[in-house]
Parts: sequence; C-alpha cells; structure tokens
Amino acid sequence: MDRNQLVKISDINFADFLALTTEDIQKRLLASGVFNQLNESTYYHEVKLKEKGKRRYILCFNPQLCNDQREAREGALTRFKSTVRSINNELLNAKNSRDEKSTQNKFDCEMSMEQKGFLKVKLKKKKLSYENDKCRTVIVHTYQGAVEVDEKKLQLAGQLDGFWMIVTNHTEKTSDGAFVIKAEDVITPYKEKVVIESAFRDIKSFLDISPIHVWTIEHVKAHYTICVLAYLLDRTLTLKLHEVPGTLSKDVVTHVKLYKELARCLVNRTSVKGTGIETLGLTRPTEIQQDLLKRIGLTHLLKMDFVNKCFAKGGM
Repeated sequence: MDRNQLVKISDINFADFLALTTEDIQKRLLASGVFNQLNESTYYHEVKLKEKGKRRYILCFNPQLCNDQREAREGALTRFKSTVRSINNELLNAKNSRDEKSTQNKFDCEMSMEQKGFLKVKLKKKKLSYENDKCRTVIVHTYQGAVEVDEKKLQLAGQLDGFWMIVTNHTEKTSDGAFVIKAEDVITPYKEKVVIESAFRDIKSFLDISPIHVWTIEHVKAHYTICVLAYLLDRTLTLKLHEVPGTLSKDVVTHVKLYKELARCLVNRTSVKGTGIETLGLTRPTEIQQDLLKRIGLTHLLKMDFVNKCFAKGGM
C-alpha cells in the first residue's frame, strides 16, 4: 500500500515515532496497548475503521525493515553528497561560463523523489580565470553547490520506516465479534510470500541470472538450477549467521557482508621462475574473518592441507 494511503487509513499518529530509535518504537508500540507482538520481527494492530466495509486493514511494524530503510536513506544521502562534490569539481574546471538554471537542474536531477522533500542544493556564484591557448586570460562564471538538509522534513520522511499494511477481504466474524481468521493467520502466509519474492529478487540481482546465453531446454534448466543452488548456499549462510551471533563479527548478518569481509583473505600462488617450484600461501586471516568462519562452521578453509587439495591437479 502507498505510504500516503497508509497514513490516511491508519488510526495511529505516526508523528509519535519521530526521532525515536527502532528499539524505542518497539517499546512504545507494546506500551500503547493496541499493538500485539507476533514474533521478534512483527508487531501488528487491527485498524478500526469508522465504516463497515468489505476490507480489513492490519498495520504491521518490522524492526529490521525499519533499520534497513533508515540505513538505505542514510546511504542515499551520503552518495548524493559525494555526487555533489564530483559535480562541484567538474564546475571548478569549467572552460565556459555556466547557466544558473541548467546548473541547478544538474544537481536536482541527482535527487530521488523522497530526497527532494528534505534536500536542497543552494548555488553560490564563483568567478574563475585561466589562460587559453592564445595566452589570453579568460574569465569564467560558474557555480558551487552546497547541500542543505531540512532536519525536520528528514524526520518526517522516516516516520513510516518499518511500517507496512496488509489489506484483506477476510472480514467474517464470529458471534462474539471476533474475526474468524485471526490477524496472525493473515500475516504469516503473506510474510512467506515476501520471502519467496525476495528470493527471486536476490537470484536476479545478486546472482546475476542474466544474460542467459543458452537456448535448449536442458541448458536453460541447468542454468536456473545452478542459480537456485547458489541462492540456497546464500540463504543457508545467512541463516547460520543469525543462529550464531558471534562476538567480533556480530554486525555481519547477511551473506553479502560475509562475502565482502572474507574476500580480503586470499590464496596466493608463489612460483620461482625457471625452476618449476610453486607454492600456495594464505593471507593471514583477521580475527573477524576467523570469527565469521567459526559462525558458519567452515574453519577448515584456513587449513593449508585443505587449500592444497583444492588447488592440486585433479582436485576440487
């Protein structure tokens, strides 16, 4: 459901959650008495509508989704500021005077629709001079952009972080006024659907399922089978990370971060030219990398006898 619709339909004042941490939101939801906790990742509330209708609305809150959306917004803001610095550097090297409207548009086009609600780039005139090929001094009028963030509007942009709503036509009630199908029984199947959709998104994006350079049925099946097996490995590693929190690496809870951290530990092949002597060596693993391998049960990857077997002729 669109975020604006969510605000209109809900009987909750989302302004109460402005500037609160995810943990504080969870505490406030439970303290309100109108939200119930389904599990660690889901809090829900049956929205009371003024008029009886054929639809039923269940407002949900997911702490992990809240954190993810906030991190995504912060990351997008950081990337935008980096883009502004790049454009400013380009403007400092301008050989011709720049138009103010075109320059402003150049910055504005880099903003997302959400960012336009709380971001603004203010232009400041700058005069440059350089000597051209004819040894003449050329004056150039250009601009520099400064990012301005409206903190209040930024908070408003994140007031719905973590919240989502289920709309269902299961409105039948028992004689005592309770819904025949409980809210828990509506939420659980939908969340399972989201997991499946997420799996396909992961397969298409992270695993780079395209392009497919095969045409026969057998080859296409083989291609997709390999991709699904790769996703199974990713999912298995992610579940293991959640099962074993770890100590030094507890902030690593996804396969993407796991691969990024472990990628720094390399198998190095050293050979002496003209002698045929060749040896394998392993980059000294950090304490964090060792902690990660322990969490996922793959500490044997650090043993040189295993490494040698993998790279030996005819080996794995």
